[in-house]
Amino acid sequence: MSHKVAEVIIDIPHGDVDRVFDYSIPQELQEKIQPGSRVKVPFGHGLRNGFVWKVKEKTNIQKLKAISNLVNESLLNPTQLKLVDWLVKNYFCFYITALQAVIPPEIAREEVPKESRVYPLPGEGPINWGRAGKQKKIWEHLNSLSYPPLKADLERELSTSSSTINTLEKKGLIKVKKEIMKIDPLSPRPKKGKNFESEREYSIEEKFISPGKFLLRFGPGENLWPFYCSLIKKTLEKKKGIILLVPEASQADFIGKMLVNLFPGETILLHSELSSKERYDQWWRSKNNRPVVLVGTRSAIFSPVQDLGLIIIHNEENEAFRQQENPRYITSEVAEKRIEIEGGSLLLSSSSPSVNAFYLKKNKNYSYLESPFLIENEKPIELVDMREEFEKGNISIFSESVKTVLKDLKKGTSKTIFFYVNRRGYAPFILCRSCGYVARCEKCNRTMTLHKTSNALQCHYCKTQQEPLETCPKCQSKFIRSLGIGTEKVAEEIKKYFPRLKYMIVDSDRIKTQDQLEKVSREIKEQKWDVIIGTRLLFKEFFPRFDFGVMVMADTNLNLPFYDSQEEFFHLVISNASRVREGKLFIQTYYPEQKTLQFASKNDWDKFMENEWEFRKKYSYPPAKQLLSFSLSGKLEKEVAQGAKKLAKEISSLACKGELDMMGPVSVSFFQEKGKFRWQVFCRAGKREMLGSVVNQTNGLVRELIRKGIVVNLELNPKGML
Repeated sequence: MSHKVAEVIIDIPHGDVDRVFDYSIPQELQEKIQPGSRVKVPFGHGLRNGFVWKVKEKTNIQKLKAISNLVNESLLNPTQLKLVDWLVKNYFCFYITALQAVIPPEIAREEVPKESRVYPLPGEGPINWGRAGKQKKIWEHLNSLSYPPLKADLERELSTSSSTINTLEKKGLIKVKKEIMKIDPLSPRPKKGKNFESEREYSIEEKFISPGKFLLRFGPGENLWPFYCSLIKKTLEKKKGIILLVPEASQADFIGKMLVNLFPGETILLHSELSSKERYDQWWRSKNNRPVVLVGTRSAIFSPVQDLGLIIIHNEENEAFRQQENPRYITSEVAEKRIEIEGGSLLLSSSSPSVNAFYLKKNKNYSYLESPFLIENEKPIELVDMREEFEKGNISIFSESVKTVLKDLKKGTSKTIFFYVNRRGYAPFILCRSCGYVARCEKCNRTMTLHKTSNALQCHYCKTQQEPLETCPKCQSKFIRSLGIGTEKVAEEIKKYFPRLKYMIVDSDRIKTQDQLEKVSREIKEQKWDVIIGTRLLFKEFFPRFDFGVMVMADTNLNLPFYDSQEEFFHLVISNASRVREGKLFIQTYYPEQKTLQFASKNDWDKFMENEWEFRKKYSYPPAKQLLSFSLSGKLEKEVAQGAKKLAKEISSLACKGELDMMGPVSVSFFQEKGKFRWQVFCRAGKREMLGSVVNQTNGLVRELIRKGIVVNLELNPKGML
């Protein structure tokens, strides 16, 4: 009888082995091995992990090695295999890299601690214990339990030894098994879910009767969770599964704990900050149970949820939904592909949907919906012209309108205010007023930030620290000045002019853990603080809202030299507005007539998007066209630069054929980062397939550069490009 052949992807992330290898399937494994199985195969001088990609009847290879053993019979389902193939073709990565994105390491390699559990075995007739009293005690205890205890727990609880337990096993009365340790992060689960009835009627629910793709815009700060819960309940009633994605792990934890009280048997939590034991437990629950509602962050889009009926991506515009390592996927694109494969509905929701979402609404088959409560959740926004403040003699970082609010707080009005500052520390950079020298990190070439609290200059990228400058290292002048505004600077001004107000700084220098953030949140609700000064940590969804808000120096975010800076600023304003409860958001700016500021102050998403879309079309930026970046980095600047130039030359020969533009090579603005020099080459095309052909034709050169020690990363439609 002829043996079947398996095409196997080897678990080695290297270009030279980025293909399938044929192996014969031993007779005893013929019926067990299938696409998606994890196997051990001989490769090189040893055994390697591999994944079965395909099973076929024959091969052209004459002498085949056989699969050594089957590790897991059905690790990947057909949907996951199709997603792996799609990731490779759309984000230009290795097959094994795509597989590693789809399967957590705890599952792929079973990198989870094992524990010994003790199982009682049925005895044959009465047992003569004789003088073995300790053994009898263990036996009786085991048979009184409804679960197999840990061996270590048994030894501790019964004050017995490992040798006594081993003797019982030798007698055939018990079995000690080493099993993977699993922990349910949502334990203890309630036995019965609470009855759920939405306080509000959402007329848009009727749109979800038939499967489809939807974009939902809701109001800043609007509580959309009753609507989500109603959709989840109706989907579960149809025996269909749900994947609900949120930007951050802390938010997933919060939502998971809420949903498990409504759907105790169906709720699953999956994200990278769970322990390996917890991830292992939850992944297998999602694979083996149906229907389920899985709450997680971006990687949970690959979870093996079966009979999928609905995917929800909450706050789809959030940057957390873009993977920053290979494969550099965009979660909404993966979700769309998954719905295409399996059916069901996809809901992208946001109070400020992205330009990509606008493109989907405009050019693809997406139904655009608005919350019926969108208008009532809009917050008043006041643009404060700081030029007028200066003309009136106000040189403070606070406008007169903001000072009035602070004076009212000083009178004990029990109201609260937050100040959003985009930089932690005291000042974003240090300048010599004599020669223009700017203090930069020696490793990264980024400006050093002054931190008065720790009395140090810090690089926020690579964490390098040095003592503050007393004299200029270039001209020895003593005229050193700190410029810009950080959280510490705002706190200093509050303390100086409003000493009776109680303030708290909320940034990553002071808030290191989720518990600390929750503690501050409770204190704000208890009105312990009048003023909160913070960075983006203020925008956590569970964080309390305030009576007033202030964007201290809005122009620093508005004028960044990136093609997508206007979109990012619009999202930032809406995020700030979502933190305001009943009062007003003040935006302090030197350029109030700027278009994006005008649109944002009126929460006019439609007009902003039309304006931004025209800009993207005019200059061929994503999503109007597809953009691919080749990012090269290495320790030797000359070699990196030469490599970038060689790559650019090869791409330019393809660009001559039309339908393709090339930009570069260029050294990036922070060309030296963490001791490495960086150069980039960009190419642009109307269709992604054209970029795929560029990747294929430059593959040889890229491998040559990698062998020389140059790291080459590819990213599709990168954010924040100059």
